[in-house]
Amino acid sequence: MSATSFAQQPISNRLSRQASRSSIQDSQVAIKVSVNANRQRIFQALTLPEYVEAWIAPPEDASQQRAVSTTPEGFRIEVPDSLGPESSISGSYLTLRRSKLIFTWQKGWSPDAPMSTVTIRLNGDFDRTEIILTHAGLNSRRECEWHRTFWHES
Repeated sequence: MSATSFAQQPISNRLSRQASRSSIQDSQVAIKVSVNANRQRIFQALTLPEYVEAWIAPPEDASQQRAVSTTPEGFRIEVPDSLGPESSISGSYLTLRRSKLIFTWQKGWSPDAPMSTVTIRLNGDFDRTEIILTHAGLNSRRECEWHRTFWHES
């Protein structure tokens, strides 16, 4: 994905600030970006572990190596060198189509860790794809900010 360039859609500063505020108040993060790649390549980058490892970047561990694997239920992302309790993310696919992915998202080792839902829509074909990501069901302002940073850095 290093040859792929990411460009956020132009939004006025005022509108951007309003969108950020409403996303936090609604316990969700919403991001829209346009990517110079076809929808099939983006889908593979979002679902194949060896590609996900290349782009995913947890905020506090952005420089550390990540291990992404598939599980019978979905996927697991681990930051092996991290000693923190939130060094693992797991999820299960609810919808897995080339134009739409919906999956659960659970950050942390504990089976009691809060679960949220990520929806990714891929619009376009050929040379440009619009990615619309919504991460909903986050249980605190801190979690919203962590995930906002996570998705922007990734």
